[in-house]
Amino acid sequence: MKLTPLSSRTGKRRRGWALIVVMSLSLVGIMLLVGVMSWANENAAVAARNNEYFATCYAAEAATAKVLSLMSMQYQNYGFPLLASNMSTYASTIPTSSDGSYWSSYQFSGGYTTNHVIVTNTATSQTNVMSGTYAGLTMIGDSYEIIANAQNTTTEYKVIATVGQQIYFGVIPMFQFAIFYQNDMEVCPAPLMTVAGPVHGNGNIYLCPGNGLIFSNTVTGVSNIFLHQSPEDPEGRSFSSVNFDGSPPEVTNGTPLNLPVGTNTTGTVSNTSQNAYAILALPTNGQSYSSAIGTNLLYNKADMIIVVSNNNNIYVTSGACIDNQATVISNGQYGSWLSTNGSFYDQRDDLTVNPVMINVSNLVTWSRTNNTLRTALASARNSSQADVQSIYVADLRTSSGTQPGVVLTNGAVLPPQGLSIASPDPAYIIGNWNVQLTNGGPSDAGSSGVNYTLPSAVFADAITVLSSGWNPANGNASYSVRNVPASGDTVNAGFFAGIVPSNGSSFSGGVENFPRFLENWNQAPFYYNGSMVQMFYSQIANRPFVEDAPTPGAYYTPPKRYWAFDTNFSNPSQQPPMTPKIIKVQPGQWSLLAPHTTSF
Repeated sequence: MKLTPLSSRTGKRRRGWALIVVMSLSLVGIMLLVGVMSWANENAAVAARNNEYFATCYAAEAATAKVLSLMSMQYQNYGFPLLASNMSTYASTIPTSSDGSYWSSYQFSGGYTTNHVIVTNTATSQTNVMSGTYAGLTMIGDSYEIIANAQNTTTEYKVIATVGQQIYFGVIPMFQFAIFYQNDMEVCPAPLMTVAGPVHGNGNIYLCPGNGLIFSNTVTGVSNIFLHQSPEDPEGRSFSSVNFDGSPPEVTNGTPLNLPVGTNTTGTVSNTSQNAYAILALPTNGQSYSSAIGTNLLYNKADMIIVVSNNNNIYVTSGACIDNQATVISNGQYGSWLSTNGSFYDQRDDLTVNPVMINVSNLVTWSRTNNTLRTALASARNSSQADVQSIYVADLRTSSGTQPGVVLTNGAVLPPQGLSIASPDPAYIIGNWNVQLTNGGPSDAGSSGVNYTLPSAVFADAITVLSSGWNPANGNASYSVRNVPASGDTVNAGFFAGIVPSNGSSFSGGVENFPRFLENWNQAPFYYNGSMVQMFYSQIANRPFVEDAPTPGAYYTPPKRYWAFDTNFSNPSQQPPMTPKIIKVQPGQWSLLAPHTTSF
């Protein structure tokens, strides 16, 4: 076989094709490499931009959080008035280099306005029925929106991120609780005791009943709930049983439910029992009733103010919120229902009480017929409801071995819209209180009924219940002489007062002795329908509790207690005049928004 060699032209052609293939493949490889590099660069840019975006979102969230923190602090201390007056301050509250050098790179805005965020009150006086821990309670409040844009001005992309946060600042009228304690609560009754309404303690709750304790509604505590006596209670006690019929007790481990009690002038106030008493205090000189501090004082919420000076001068005026106390009530008008006579001895405090006495029956008559205060009240309320609904009383007289006290008598019938009495002094209620609508009509006396009750409360350093058989002349005699009539007594009102705490040497008296007694009840019935609120340690009536007779030195024997929560208080419109409202901050929706958004 003869082999014929390839021609040189054919070899060149093949070499040319090979070169074209190699070049083509190289070009494809280069194109792929360029594409991969471009893709990698683009992904890196996207990642960098995303990282910047998320960092900027966190910065925007920090801006809303700074505003929210300031608003919450001021609201906790002063309530709604300070929120309303500080809206421009909140809008300019942004992270700055003074908070840390990190923030020097950021610019904050609201919409297109630099160095300001958007803070808007979106709804006022909303009423919500709460769920969860405080289920069934009514909270009234305002909704706010906080919106912040953030931008890092030193980066390549200068991404703008916008965050919006909603917040609800609400108040819970205090007398919606059957029992509310700011400090440690002790419930250690000897006989069986039933508590019908919600119970809450901002401190520890100690339950040590002698013959049973039943809670038929919620029990919540911020700290702990113990089924034994307090370690500060020196009495030897045996534990019977506690039955939680409503629901299991809940320890919230959260923020206490506080009063807005920013009533000092140092700016260092905190919500503790030491300054909760301050809402009962007289205002300081030059303090406006409409100031953030002034609005929390019961003095500035009352229809009528009574001040007794050290030389026994009595000064009675309209309230600061009515016409800035411009209406003065003369002795000729108040003489029928107000006096400073009738001193008596209080064995609990081992002191003589120089009282300011208010005859409520005569007050009701005067309030209905006078043309002095009624005119001012009608004008301030823009209403025909011109009866006195709230009174503030302060006794400035001082004398060694004595203490002041507000004595309330003949209070079975109150003014048509109810009546609240507030004082920094101890209060004494003699006889039935708030049991019938008109003289001679049907009555809730001697029962747990609340058909004829009106909104009523007593705010005082301490509250003592005295029967209709109380004789002040026997105040210093043996408790056996101070016998309560077999019919007992009925009081329908919210109680806002202090206690003397257990201290290792003496017992506080427990919730069962939150209303104080000075007589030999000998198991006569005491019907109480209302709400018991303890917010501070008593500043005036502060002698330690002495256990029941026949313990040596005891000054009373206990009544047979028929106590119930006044269910009328569950309706905010039926809360007593001047009812304090505890603070609740409830976060709402949090959202990422489009840049420069001005509302949700």
